[in-house]
Formats: sequence, C-alpha cells, structure tokens
Amino acid sequence: MTGKHHLEVAVPLDRTISLNVHNRQGGAAAASRSPSSLKDRWYSFRHRPGGGGGDQRRRSNVEEFLFMESLPDTPAADEPPSAAGQEIELSITIRKDTIRRDLMDSMRTCNGRLQLMELVELDEFDPGGVHPPPNQSELDRLLCWAVYIGAPTECLDTLHECGANLHYSHCGNITAVHLAAFMGNADALRWLIKKKCDMDTIQSGYTPLHSAVMGNALETTKILIDQRCKVTDTVLHCAVQANAVECVKYLLNIGIDPNTLDTSGNTPLHLAADKGYTECLKLLLARSNKTINLNSKSRQSTALHMAAENGYTECVQILLHTGSSHSAVNYKNQTALHLAAKAQCAESVVILLELGAEVNALDIDKRTALHSAVCKAYLSFHVVEVLVKWGANVNIKDRYGYAPLHIAALNELSQCVDFLIIKGADISSRTVGGMSALSIINRKTPTSINTIKKKFDQAITLNDQASAKEVELIMDFRYLLQNPSQGEIILLHTLEECGQKAMLEHPLCKAFLYLKWQKIRRFYFVRLVFDAIFVLLLTTYVMTALAHDCYNKSRNLTDKKKITHSQELNELENQNACRLNVNVFDSQLISHIIIEFVWYILLIFTIIIIIRKLIGTTGFTSVKQYFLNITNIVEWFVVASVFLTSFLYGNKTYDWQNPIGAFAVLFGWSNLMVMIGQLPIFGTYIAMFTKVQKEFAKLLLAYSCLLIGFTISFCTLFPTSDDFNNPLIGIAKVLVMMTGELDIDLLLKSEESPIIFNVSAYITFILFIVFVTVVLMNLLVGIAVHDIQGLHKTADLSKLVRQTQLIHSQEQALFQGCLPRRVINFFNWSARVTPSAYRVVLYVKPLNPTEKRLPKYIMEDALNIARQQRLNTVDYKQAMLENKMENKALVEEIKQLKEIVQNQQDLLLKLINKSS
Repeated sequence: MTGKHHLEVAVPLDRTISLNVHNRQGGAAAASRSPSSLKDRWYSFRHRPGGGGGDQRRRSNVEEFLFMESLPDTPAADEPPSAAGQEIELSITIRKDTIRRDLMDSMRTCNGRLQLMELVELDEFDPGGVHPPPNQSELDRLLCWAVYIGAPTECLDTLHECGANLHYSHCGNITAVHLAAFMGNADALRWLIKKKCDMDTIQSGYTPLHSAVMGNALETTKILIDQRCKVTDTVLHCAVQANAVECVKYLLNIGIDPNTLDTSGNTPLHLAADKGYTECLKLLLARSNKTINLNSKSRQSTALHMAAENGYTECVQILLHTGSSHSAVNYKNQTALHLAAKAQCAESVVILLELGAEVNALDIDKRTALHSAVCKAYLSFHVVEVLVKWGANVNIKDRYGYAPLHIAALNELSQCVDFLIIKGADISSRTVGGMSALSIINRKTPTSINTIKKKFDQAITLNDQASAKEVELIMDFRYLLQNPSQGEIILLHTLEECGQKAMLEHPLCKAFLYLKWQKIRRFYFVRLVFDAIFVLLLTTYVMTALAHDCYNKSRNLTDKKKITHSQELNELENQNACRLNVNVFDSQLISHIIIEFVWYILLIFTIIIIIRKLIGTTGFTSVKQYFLNITNIVEWFVVASVFLTSFLYGNKTYDWQNPIGAFAVLFGWSNLMVMIGQLPIFGTYIAMFTKVQKEFAKLLLAYSCLLIGFTISFCTLFPTSDDFNNPLIGIAKVLVMMTGELDIDLLLKSEESPIIFNVSAYITFILFIVFVTVVLMNLLVGIAVHDIQGLHKTADLSKLVRQTQLIHSQEQALFQGCLPRRVINFFNWSARVTPSAYRVVLYVKPLNPTEKRLPKYIMEDALNIARQQRLNTVDYKQAMLENKMENKALVEEIKQLKEIVQNQQDLLLKLINKSS
C-alpha cells in the first residue's frame, strides 16, 4: 500500500461546504459518480479531537494539513474502467509530487542538502561517505522522507543510529508515525512501534489513527487498533470524510458507534450525505438509522437536507427509502425539496415529490421550492417544469411580496418567465414595495412580452361543438381575472402603467373593458352627479357669503366705513336681507339663515367626501405615492376650504377667506372637468387641452428670459405707465400683449419724451411684435396643431387607456376600503363582470346580426385571431407529421449505413486474418 495514499499540505482544516456538481448529466448514475476534479477531492474538518476546537487563521501553506480521499467512489456504469483508473493514477501522481515538493521545501528552509534526500530515495545513503556529516535538522527531515518514500527498515535504522529524532514534527504538524499511518507504510509503522514511539500522540488535533483512516490505509489502521490505540469518537467521522470505505467497514465491524456527534453536531451520516458518498452512506445506514432525522447544530440540517442541497440524487433516494423524513425542516424552515430545487437537481426533486413531499411547503420567508428553483440560472427551467407539473402554485408570494415570476425576471431567466406566464403566473402581482412583475419583465426580459400576447391569443378560440351553420367564438377572460383582491381591471391597469398600452387594443382586452364599463358606469355617474352638486353648493356659498359679503350684511356686521351710499339705502330697506343682483334673475333677497343652511348641506357632502378619500387611501402603497397624485392634493384643498371659509369663526366672514374661496371654486370646477374628461366620449378633448397646456408650459419656460427682458425694457421706457410702473404687473401685461392685445397708447404717450426715448420705444415695441406676438405665438399654435393631429391618430388607444384608468379608479373606490360586508357584497354583485366566481367564458356569435353583447368591430378582430389560431394549429400538426415521416426515413437510412459499415468491418477482419 506504500505510495498509494498521500498526505497533502495546504490550508487550515475546516469543514467545507460542498458545491453543486456542475457537470452533472442527470440520472442516478450521474449523481453517484464521484467528483472528477481535484478540487472536489479535498476534505477538511472544523474541530479536531483534543485540539480545543475553533477556526484558526492560515499562517502559511504548510502550517496545517488536510487529507484527500484515497480512492473515488465506484465509477458510473457508462464510464470505461480504464478512464477511471487513469484518473486515479493522475490524482495520486499529483499528490505525490505535492508532498515531495513540500518535503523538499522543508529541507531548503533549514539549509539542508537535497542530495541527501536523493541518496535515501536511491537506497545509497551512507553516513560515513557524506562530508560533512548530516546535521540534526537534515537527519530529522531525512527520516520523514524515508518514511514517505517507503524506504526499507535498514535505512530507518541507519538514520536512527545517526541521531534522527523519531518524534520530530514535520512542519509542526506531522510526525513520522502520522506519515507512516497515512501512507499505509506498515513496515515503517511496525518499526516505529518497536522503537517505543507514542501511537496516541496528537499533532494539530489528529492521532496516527486519524491519519490512517483518512488515508484509507486499512493495514496500518488494523495495526494501530491491535496496539490498543485510543479510538476517539471522531475517528469514524474522519474515515467517512475521506471516503475510506474499507476503513469505515472495519471500524463499524469492531463496534464503533455510528451515531456519535462531533463538536459541530454532525454524525458520520451527515458527513457522508454532505459529500455524496453512497457506499459509506449504505454502510452507516445498514448499521443503524437511529440518527437519520437528527438535525445538525450549525444549520439544523438532517442528512437528507445535506444530500439534497448538493444534488446527490442517489443519496437522497437511499435516505428516503431508509426512513428519512422529507418534511423535516432546517433553521430556515426549509424542507429537502427547497434545497433540491435550489441545487437545480430535477432528479432529486422528482424523487422527493414521488414520495410525498409537499410541493407548496413554506420556509421562514414564506417561499416555496418554486421560489428556490428560480434563484439560479443553471438548469432552473427543468426544475420549474417539474414543480409546476406536480402542482406548485405559480402565484404564491413570499413575505416581501415576491412571486416566482418576480424572481425569475430579476434573474433574467427568460425561459422560466415564459413558462410561468403560460402556466398562469400573474404579471400584475406586486411586491410589498408596489413593484409589479410586468415592470421587472419590461426591464430584464422584454422578449417575454410576446408570451403575454400569445396568452391573450390563446384565450380566443372557435367553438368546435357549435353548429356548422353558425360560427361561435369562445372568449376566456380567466387570465385577466387572476388577482381578484385587487379588482378585475388590475391586469389591464398594470399593462397601461408599465407602458404596454398597445396591448389594450387586443380584442380580449377591448371586449372585457366594454363589458366592465357596462357594469361600473352607473357608479361613475352617481359620483359625477354627487361631485357636481358639491361644487355647485360650494360656488353658491362662496358667491353669497364671501364674494358679495351677504352673510355679514344680513347680520348687520359690515364695516360701515366700507359701505357705499347705495348699500346704505339697501340696508335701511331690509336689515335682515342682502340684495344680490344676478343677470339671469331679478333681484333676490338672501338671508343669513339661507347661507347657513347651504353651508351645513355643503358640510354633509364634505364629510362624505372625506370618508371616501380616507377609504381610498388603502389603494396606495405609501403616503408618498398618495400625495404624488395631483388629484388627491386638489381634492383635499377643496375639502379643507369648506372649513377655512366657514362663518363659524366669530359668526362672521373675513376678507382673508375670499382668496381661499376663489381658489377652491377654481379647483373644484377644474376637478369636475377632469372627471367629465374621463368619459371616453369627452376624453380626447380633455387630452388635447392637457397636452397643449404642457407644451405651452415648456415653451414659456424656454422663452421666459426673453419675456422678462421685454418686461424690464418696457418698465424702463414707460416708467409713468400704470401697467409698467411695477415689474410684477408688467410681466402680466406682457403676457396679455403676447396674445395680440397690443397697447398702442404706450407709444402715443411717449411722444412727449425726448426723441431718443421715442426711437428706443418704437424699436423695442416692434421687436416685441416680431419675436413674441408673431414668432412665439405662431410657434405655439403650430405645436398645438401637431399634438392634436397626433392625438387624433391615437384616439382609439387613448380612449382605451382613459377607460382603463377610469374603471381602475372606480374599483379602487368601491373595493379597496374597509366597508361593511353587505356593502361589499352589493358592489360585487353590481359592479363586477363575474360576481359569483372569478372565471368567465363568453360565447358570442360574431356573424349573427342579433348578437348585441359586444360591438361588431371587437367581434370581427377576435374572429380573425381565432381563425389564425386554427390555421397555426393545423400547420403545426402537419409539420409534426412531416417531421415524423422524415425521422422515420432517417432511421431507415441510419440502419442501412450501419449494415454497410458492419459488412465492411467484417470484410476487413477477414482480409487481416488471411494476411496473418
């Protein structure tokens, strides 16, 4: 056995975490195959027996050692034995060279002579023939070298007689006893025993027995056991960690307990499962399965967790069939299925599911195995496919609101994203922070947008069971209704919100919007009438109580100094009334009692609006998002103005309330205009207004310096004018002149000034006309016309977008609040397309003139898509049939080629035999 096992000098000992075997080809055979890279042959240990435990920092590359397995697992059946043998020999050669180099480096560090090591290796070492004689450092290292190379005992005697120290610790970690035990050098070990060397000496936490089992040196292990060496609890751990199958079998046979724990709380079974050593695993389980479901200390993992985490399919299968629990959880509340999915080992996932593992089990973060499967890119699609096939919920969210679709899109797994969408994943699903899955798909996997379109197309089909005389369409809206808690329109709203507005023109979307509007429009009109009444009441109160000061006059609270002579006559005529002249009506007398009555009615409407607004806040994810909506700010200002303009402060109104009332009325009517503009019939005109308004604001900002310059010039040239004696009034006058209202009187009044002022005034005025009134205003008109033409071109799409926004806002108001159950049930019955259940399939006859449930243009577009779907299906089936025929012909050709090659080989063999 000498020269078959080698000691590697490397990094500090530590229990490494096994990585996934990235070259796994699948199947049990591949899973049982031992790692082919040298990296996977290294093993280390966190705690050493008698060593005090704890991790240590690496001081040099030779301070501590770790052992590598002596032989790999049994090679796979499809692997040639010669290839496995060559691999083993290559590994042995590399390890021998590494140890040789380390021993030589040690000789150099003490200024020793490498020629002496060569003489020992050639069995030509003669102490008397060496000049000068070897010193103590050289003798100590030569003794370790002799044990390493398996030199005869005579050479060891010679070195010992020359004074070599038998207890010398090579590099502070390895004595000759440890080296002989690990290398399987039985002769050297017996010789050291005769020399009374301590067989229980501990170096860096390891006894010679540990070294022997880690080298899978069965003979030296038996020698040490026969010498009654101390057998610690971790000897079996070391044997398993080194995959020393023969030593494991021997230790179990002599009665070593396979259920002992090391300082990390791991049993030998944990280590075998963690490394994927199937032979050791079988031996341990055959002896005892008492600790098969025991959790380790560090991560509370069972042996099944460790095997599943590293993708060792055969180990998973063995453990499950031996009684391991697939429902056991680790410190993160993860089952073995979570870890197998994360390791992307589809074979282990299938085995776990077949034996009853819960496919939708939740971990500590409320994530399922499907969440784990899409965390990595390698082989994720196959695992996702298996999990969904076994019933994994594609829309389940973790504690942060992330569904598997979110994670797959974030990791740019386009194939998984497409598959999840096809299987019904909700693209409108949102995280706790309000980020939708579609927004991530837009940025990370934009090609998956086409899959959503295909999903819409698949929802429109022709009814094959309908009468042959009449075409019938099936429109399946179930894909649009996946998130009922957020409303029926949430998916279409997400498309609009994420910039995929063009998808609203799909017949499926247009049909659903049409049906939804028929159901919810009654609530819109009720709200519109309610808000209109509120604005009228507010206007009435502001006009009477504030604009004409009727409240104070009717209560005789008006400041006498500000009352004119005609007002005094009116007050004398009726002390308890206020005369308000309106063009449409005759003079009317308004009492303060009427004003108070109007305000109290207005207060009732205001309280209802406050309740509605507070309930509507539940539809927003944060306060910031709520107040970023300009409509909410405007409505709250109007609501607040009702209280700010009240007469309750001292039973009178004040002058400072007038501007508040003026802005409140302006904002109230503006908000009412926006509400009316949400109607599809008026939406285009409101969109024109807002679009031109934005462009004018940009243009005004761009040319603001020019307008300010003209304002200051006019203030300088016409200082006596009432319009330009104040720059603030001057800028307003310039804006008026900008529209074409030119004031020529300014030039006439300046003729009395010196001629130089007159010339300057004329030049400035003409420049203003050219650059502002002519150029700037024509530019604004041109931009407005261009934008309006563009809006007309996209009028249909804009109508769908506005309709989606309107329906979404109505659903937010109706379903997002904490309303009584009876009220919610009423809204469900009257405002939802599907009040009883969230699945709806609509059957329509597009060619029947009596079909009125959908507009004709929507049914025609849907019919075209359904026919195209039918043609694609026929073409696909025909292509598959042709492909099958081609494959059959190809198989026949291959068979003929095989026969020809076989005949040629037979003929060649005959010729060779004849020639020999």
